[in-house]
Amino acid sequence: MKNDSLTHHTRAPLGFAQSLLDGATAHANFVAGKNRAGGTEEGIVNTRHLGGSAIRQHYILLLAGRHLDADLFSRLAREVEQLMFVYLVTNTFTNEYERSIAEGARKLRHVSDEKEFNIFREEFFVTAKRRLSIQFDRTMLSLRSWDLRGFRLRYLLAKLTQHIDVCAYGGTGGQGRLSNYIEGKNDIEHILPENPCDEAIAEFGRKDLEPGLGQKLGNLALLEKTVNQALGNKPYSKKAGVYSQSLFLLVKCQAARPHFGVTDQITKVVSTIPNFPIWNRQAIDDKQAYLSSLARRVWEIPA
Repeated sequence: MKNDSLTHHTRAPLGFAQSLLDGATAHANFVAGKNRAGGTEEGIVNTRHLGGSAIRQHYILLLAGRHLDADLFSRLAREVEQLMFVYLVTNTFTNEYERSIAEGARKLRHVSDEKEFNIFREEFFVTAKRRLSIQFDRTMLSLRSWDLRGFRLRYLLAKLTQHIDVCAYGGTGGQGRLSNYIEGKNDIEHILPENPCDEAIAEFGRKDLEPGLGQKLGNLALLEKTVNQALGNKPYSKKAGVYSQSLFLLVKCQAARPHFGVTDQITKVVSTIPNFPIWNRQAIDDKQAYLSSLARRVWEIPA
């Protein structure tokens, strides 16, 4: 073995063996969605939802930062989740972000406190997202369902939906876990149906229909299966009242703005969500623009 100046495997073989064991134990926990201490780490769990079992590059950063205290490690896990989504949704070349991750990991190993972590975050995570900011916007504004693998599309819709709920209700309840949105009994709803009935086509406007329009992000919503079963391929005028039955605020506000308290936090959040009494091509584009703007906040894309 080489690089004894870094590993000290010749001078301190037992210490080297212990570091290997610590690293292996931490890695096993990370693969299981846990932190070094064995507790559930939402950022790691979410990254697994995002990347599936094939994406492993982020473990390099997690291993490099496993020495951080619990709060800083949680922040690291969330930053890793955000950056991996940006890399994947913008189709950044694998070899490009692998090289960046390796360079970042080398610096992260020397981060020891919050001040140093904040500097590292700005130099590594924020800089990487800023570099991809324009491409991120272009991707989100043009995104269609076929641009992402099924589980990644569900992750995207779940994150957008969860973010609104957390802003309104806080993150301490069931809305605090993304898994409740992804693994729950929820469907991906096509507001303009994939196979609309004649009445739905006439209401939407046959001249505005074009191949792929119904697969745009602006036409999609994460919706409880029990609510979705009542929708089918009906026209929007008949779907509109059903959306209000959803517990997800992003869907609940789809056709009309519900009424809550006058000054409470829920009302403040609801006031920022656009609603669409009529669903047509312009509405799909407007909804996609809103979701693209929302995505910048969810994944903290810098200006």
